[in-house]
Amino acid sequence: MTARPIQLNGHFKDKRWSTWSWRLKAAAQQPVYDTPDALNGVLERLRQMPALVRSSECASLREQLAQVANGWGFLLHAGDCAERFSDIHRQELTRKVRAMGQMGLLVQHATQQPVVQVARMAGQFAKPRSQGMETVNGVQLPVYRGDIVNDVAANADARRSDPQRLIQAYLYSSAVLNQLRALNGESLMSLGLGEEEWHLSMLGDLSYEERSYRHVVNQLNSILKSSPVGAYDAINLFVSHEGLHLAYEESLTGAGDDHHPYNLSTHYLWLGERTRQLDGAHIEYFRGIHNPIGVKIGPNCKPDELKELISLLNPNNEPGRLTLITRFGKDRITQCLPPLIEAVQQMDARVIWSCDPMHGNGIVSSQGIKTRRFQDILSEVRSAFDIHDAEGSRLGGLHLECTGSEVTECLGGSVNIEEADLSTNYTSACDPRLNASQSLELVFMISDCLQRQALRGSYLKAEEMRVSG
Repeated sequence: MTARPIQLNGHFKDKRWSTWSWRLKAAAQQPVYDTPDALNGVLERLRQMPALVRSSECASLREQLAQVANGWGFLLHAGDCAERFSDIHRQELTRKVRAMGQMGLLVQHATQQPVVQVARMAGQFAKPRSQGMETVNGVQLPVYRGDIVNDVAANADARRSDPQRLIQAYLYSSAVLNQLRALNGESLMSLGLGEEEWHLSMLGDLSYEERSYRHVVNQLNSILKSSPVGAYDAINLFVSHEGLHLAYEESLTGAGDDHHPYNLSTHYLWLGERTRQLDGAHIEYFRGIHNPIGVKIGPNCKPDELKELISLLNPNNEPGRLTLITRFGKDRITQCLPPLIEAVQQMDARVIWSCDPMHGNGIVSSQGIKTRRFQDILSEVRSAFDIHDAEGSRLGGLHLECTGSEVTECLGGSVNIEEADLSTNYTSACDPRLNASQSLELVFMISDCLQRQALRGSYLKAEEMRVSG
């Protein structure tokens, strides 16, 4: 199906783009360095370093996402809130890859369609923050902005923006990518996948849902054991991070095999809710790179603003280029999402809609710990499916903050984490993540939504083929 180009409405029209043109715009959420010469030296060194990903890999992801945008397949985008240098080791990476693969298998089982898996991994080291300073034990300190900028330790030296951390981020990203490439094409069974890793122990009294989950797991295990290695569950992960630290992103941008400019530090970048100003530096940078990209859309985004965002970031209306990642919260999605869907339909814009049910559902426990409720997360995902269905649209993706370990950061789920349990194994440096059990439970609990949407899509496709001849 040929996409109709979108008319630009003013911003940047007929203006040239370069890897550095973002510097002419106001850049939000950027760290301040007290040694500019040292920063420039580091950036120059990064420009000389080998690319972390190949442009052909980015193009392959874009082609797969084009199928999702055209109604075939599903985008599973998940991983850490913020990667830590100290957490990058073989065992932890294996757990994350296994959890991603298991979630992907559950989606594939429900939809009988391809699943495009993109991990928040190998570069998710920068975090936007609401305030530039915070008070810790009566002392004013710069906020922690992710390991690419400073350290989480609460002292002045640790919180200083250190340009050498950019080099560390590059090297750790390279190490993770090296391990992922070693795993790509392998079977999940090679990672020791057994009943324990499906977290069947999380099931207590066997309710209908729990009996169904056990049945699905048994089916999947039978398929995996009888299939050729990698035939059904081959690991095929792309990587992504929020494109926040613009100087770092610029230094790793270059021409691809097709002569288009690519960010060669990752396959997929997304814009955050705090950095998507229409006349800002992040939009200016993102509009020029050829990677597939996403943009977070929160409750403050109006239909006209969304139209302008789409026209700036995907003026040629190419399917697979742009994903809209909505993050409203369970109490606001019913009000916020329908008018935005209508705006996209008016434009005939070829985008993927993805649901981020994490960032609109944050709460603070009675002990002052940031957390989220599993039931609130599930509620927003279910509402997203229902709204898209009612509006004649399609939810094509899910965006989660989760990990492969059994952390205690989000409340509820079958593991029944309570407020008193949060401090047991709370390891996130920023926002709370679903643990491995909760992640699998969430995906299983939306299986009915995935199945209903897949059946509806198959029916519409059959009707289209019947009408066309």
